Amino acid sequence: MVVAGSLQKDLKNLTYRFDLTDGNASFPVFFRGVPPDLFTEGKGAVVEGRIGPDGVFQATTIMAKHAEEYSPHLEGKDGYPKSFVPGKELTQQ
Repeated sequence: MVVAGSLQKDLKNLTYRFDLTDGNASFPVFFRGVPPDLFTEGKGAVVEGRIGPDGVFQATTIMAKHAEEYSPHLEGKDGYPKSFVPGKELTQQ
């Protein structure tokens, strides 16, 4: 989990510094790039990379945890397109 209050963003240089914890221990992480949309403080995340000589984990990839609950499409509910092709939404008949 990304420790609340630890996220430091440098949007100009696309760098992120934060701490990850498993609830017992935490470690500092550095990432350069565009993180996933669901990446935020207090949420689960998995990082790939290597620990640098300074003890900071140099992440090359961040994977953000999403909700484990699935909400199926409700038949007959208005507002949902019937097709995934933009501009080709089907209407109910």
